[in-house]
Amino acid sequence: MPTSWRKLPRLSSAKPLLLKHIPVSARDHPREAVVGALGDAVEFHAPYLMAPLSIWDGAAIALIESDRQKELSSSYRYRADMTPGTLAGESYDGVMRDISANHVALVEEGRAGPDVVVGDSKMEIITMKKTALLSRMASVAQGAILAHIMPKLASDQKIDVSGALAGVTAENFKAKRPAIIEAVSKAAKGKLAADAKLDGLEAVLVALDEVEVKEANDEDDDDEEAKKKKAAEDAAEEEAKKKAAEDAEKDEDDDKVDKKAMDSAIAAAVTQAKTEVRAEMLKTAQDIRTAEEAVRPYIGKLAMAHDSADAVYRTALTSLGVDIAGVHASALPAILKAQPLPGSRQVQKPAGVAMDAAGVSSFQEMFPASKTHIVKSL
Repeated sequence: MPTSWRKLPRLSSAKPLLLKHIPVSARDHPREAVVGALGDAVEFHAPYLMAPLSIWDGAAIALIESDRQKELSSSYRYRADMTPGTLAGESYDGVMRDISANHVALVEEGRAGPDVVVGDSKMEIITMKKTALLSRMASVAQGAILAHIMPKLASDQKIDVSGALAGVTAENFKAKRPAIIEAVSKAAKGKLAADAKLDGLEAVLVALDEVEVKEANDEDDDDEEAKKKKAAEDAAEEEAKKKAAEDAEKDEDDDKVDKKAMDSAIAAAVTQAKTEVRAEMLKTAQDIRTAEEAVRPYIGKLAMAHDSADAVYRTALTSLGVDIAGVHASALPAILKAQPLPGSRQVQKPAGVAMDAAGVSSFQEMFPASKTHIVKSL
């Protein structure tokens, strides 16, 4: 066991248990948020840190018993040591040293996962629930949906769309599209920012019809793939025609549009929607990669995925102990660059030389000849 791990039980004992993450100190003690405390009998059972909890707040107990807020999230400070190495056969870019625990918080969804929770004396160490893996097509759709929805979510809101994509494959994607839209809309209900809407979600899914995704057990059958592609293209065109026809019915009777012009407008609209969706997905992915490379010298390779470059910078700066509450996303890269790299030394200016009473006391002592020089006033 690494030396730093052996210190964790001692460093974590008797820490306060909070209802939400707030930095705790003797001078700034958030009494209204403290609902309990960790006991002294803290033990490390890899990969878990086990500790007895005392919870005396009725509201917190109710949240735990209802499973609404029972996951645990630790708050701590550390020094990043960006020395690469290998542990248990797995490579890493750096380690956290000089860990100093601050508090533990009850949260709805903890970063450590759903297996880090409040339990009772009869519970064994529980393991994370196994979830069905998404197909390749469902994974592609999940990425596109999240790229479209994440900018529309309210602050601190999260969304899980994996349930909407369960059982979706390249073969049934078209048929399940309406059900996917309905399920995603339900998952996003109450989580969108003010005035935000899910407009364009259908166009995002329609654009995926041209994305060639071959499932792991698909056979190499070019003719079959060509038929599927043609069917998807026909479906997209029919959907676009249907929408255009509905819009046309709302126009005045004398506003006539011939079929050729309508088909041309539909084709242009579909092409534009597909282009915009692809460009948005590519830009988001590129921005995230750029941000990950920018923060890597400071905190190493991030272990968790992020939905935006903004989230990457905020994770890095928070890990470095920088207060970025209320800071606009555009300022985060500059703030990160202003931080010293781990291991670097701050350049200190030499201290100024003090002059005391034993130094030069008068102008005449500095310039003796001035004693015999007579200055006349006019």
